[in-house]
Amino acid sequence: VCSSNCLGVMRLADMYGFSGLKQKAKKKALSRFSKVGQNEELLSLSLEELLDLLKDKDLKVDEDDVVHSVIRWLDQAPESRKTTVPTILKAIRLPCVKVSALRKLESHAAIQEFPECLAKITAVKDAHLTGKRQPSTSVQEAEDKGGARCGVSDGLAIVAGGWKEVERQDDDESLTAPTPMASIICLDPDIQQHYHVANLPTPVSGYMSITCAERRLYMTGGRAHPLMVRDHQS
Repeated sequence: VCSSNCLGVMRLADMYGFSGLKQKAKKKALSRFSKVGQNEELLSLSLEELLDLLKDKDLKVDEDDVVHSVIRWLDQAPESRKTTVPTILKAIRLPCVKVSALRKLESHAAIQEFPECLAKITAVKDAHLTGKRQPSTSVQEAEDKGGARCGVSDGLAIVAGGWKEVERQDDDESLTAPTPMASIICLDPDIQQHYHVANLPTPVSGYMSITCAERRLYMTGGRAHPLMVRDHQS
């Protein structure tokens, strides 16, 4: 059983009642879903079979890959499968989807036929871009589904504080202290863009500690003023 045939093996084992083999094949599919989602076997799954995988707590996959797999599955039979959009969207953890993938969902023809689904996607996308928690039922419902899948990171970089670059003229030999920053910036390598998330209570530079727990960032320490080091020989 491998990532290229696990879905077919899983379905055959279910048909003939080989429960042990079915669980082995499903386990492979859950642990290698990024590759499995690119196979042709995915396109022949029923809605129930696809949801069984997407809702499993042991599914290890970046949420963007879930979006791409769902879009491929919908495009395989657009007319018959477009009615499944409201159901299948509930299995996607929208707050964990990057802006670029949310835009693909927004522009998909099947999604656009369901205004309520489109509104949820747009609300989450706008929350990502503005960095503000929107007073929206759509965003709250999406966040209630949980964070990133087990063993999967968001693939984003968060920059907190730091120094603002000082532009010095060629004929200016004075020592100018750089300005500490109060911004938190998110870098999305997928779309090669960055956007402002929030502001710190006070500008800080280095010498801070940052950790993440349950999709929240916690920062302690930091300096509000730079360390000025002079050359003793001058």
